[in-house]
Amino acid sequence: MSTNAAETRPGVFSVTIRIVLGLLFVASAVLKGLDFSAFAEQVSYYGIVQEDMHLQVVAAATIAVEILLGGALLIGWHTRFMLAVSAVILVAFTGLIVYAWAFNDLKECGCFGSFLAMTPAMSVGKNVVLLLLLPFAWPWTGSTTAASPMYQLSPATQPSRMKGFAAGCVLGVLLTLALEVAAFLGYGAFFHDRIIASLEKKIMTPSPPGTPMPWDWQVRDQAGKPVDIASFQGKPLFVTFFSPTCPKCEAQLPSLERFYAAIAGDNIGFVAIATRESERLETVLKRQGCTFPVYTFGEKKPALFENVQVPSGFLFSKDGSLLYEQFESARWDDPAFVAFVKGLAPPQTQAQP
Repeated sequence: MSTNAAETRPGVFSVTIRIVLGLLFVASAVLKGLDFSAFAEQVSYYGIVQEDMHLQVVAAATIAVEILLGGALLIGWHTRFMLAVSAVILVAFTGLIVYAWAFNDLKECGCFGSFLAMTPAMSVGKNVVLLLLLPFAWPWTGSTTAASPMYQLSPATQPSRMKGFAAGCVLGVLLTLALEVAAFLGYGAFFHDRIIASLEKKIMTPSPPGTPMPWDWQVRDQAGKPVDIASFQGKPLFVTFFSPTCPKCEAQLPSLERFYAAIAGDNIGFVAIATRESERLETVLKRQGCTFPVYTFGEKKPALFENVQVPSGFLFSKDGSLLYEQFESARWDDPAFVAFVKGLAPPQTQAQP
């Protein structure tokens, strides 16, 4: 009686851990899905993708993987394989969280969406605990499911199964390291983009003739106050678009700041529009030492900027004609460009004595 009880305890314990792990994956996926847009925004902190569509694809894929993995663990389907996948995913997620925490000012991991705030330190600790518990969820003996004869192990096969588990762990670690190296190479491109963006000297592309500036739209300043674009009529207007989650956008902010300082004393309009409202906006602007005014779109968005990409910039003459457009990062403080823009400015109105 006691022998049978002793033999069943490890099985019950491993099944319990497996079910808890499955519930965590499912709960994480469901809570992410309840506020999908917030989770997609959170994905941008990890530096893998930045475009809105790509963020949504990665967010949806993450939720789908967690649902499938959690469901498989709950019903005990191919338990060993799913536990191995869980280990790889937990290590990969931990690496991404540490990276975003160190380099992208990550405040919350987004592990359970916006419904359960979890700091990066808490998330890393959680993942470490789960990784330590994974070996105890491994079906060393007995059958984890009645429908899975492959899990029926005899005592004679246990040593080979333990070797198989150890080999699986080694392979999982090697695969995870390979994924992390691949991710690092991606981040290498990420940093390369920053360096290139900070050194680029591109002349803006002349726009098609006859493209006018629409004046009947508004932007909102950082206090939420509406600003009419029509208030800039009668003087050259520079409009630039950026996103606080876009590495190339952040890379060119210092040159935008220098360009803004160079034209500040002239009769030239300067409108910088953040295409995405994010908690990171203030952090990014402060980190790059930006003092220029930043706006967001109001209720009405002109057709000219309906699907504008970031980073980008547009220069309009004082009569509203589009002179130049740039659909990439650029060094806006290039002396030739600054001189050209300043040459467009109308004379300052002298105050009467």
